[in-house]
Amino acid sequence: TLPLSKLVFTLGILTANLLVSLANAVILLFVAVVVFGFDIRPSLWLWPSLVLGAVSVVGIGLLIGVLSRNTGEAALVCSIAVYVLSYATPIFYSLESLPLALQYISAYLPTTHAARAVNETLLGHSVPVVSLAILLGWTVLLLTFVTTRLDWRLK
Repeated sequence: TLPLSKLVFTLGILTANLLVSLANAVILLFVAVVVFGFDIRPSLWLWPSLVLGAVSVVGIGLLIGVLSRNTGEAALVCSIAVYVLSYATPIFYSLESLPLALQYISAYLPTTHAARAVNETLLGHSVPVVSLAILLGWTVLLLTFVTTRLDWRLK
């Protein structure tokens, strides 16, 4: 065993990736306002939306890593997951324009709710409580599953 718990190890990986994601978000927001002149009216709920969105997506990456037998398998599954999470999330088009099967899948993806929460909070609209609750649920489920499935032993 290692001198730290599985939870601390998982949270360390999660925190490192979260900081990178938040830095990317700050840079994108800066460019949007300064370079392109977007009128953004963020609420205080922007930061919880960004954090929960990033943590839930990083949690999916951790899940893939824990369930994969080797790095090649993890890379392949991550490539597929990126396409599904990107294209089934209604960012560039409305949810209604997706085929019915993808509408049902998209309704449960964390990226859909992260996009909705960030969009609403950037525009200064009311807090999308349902989306934040779903993101929190994804985060708790993924962290619990990853932490319990993480195996320290080498194979």
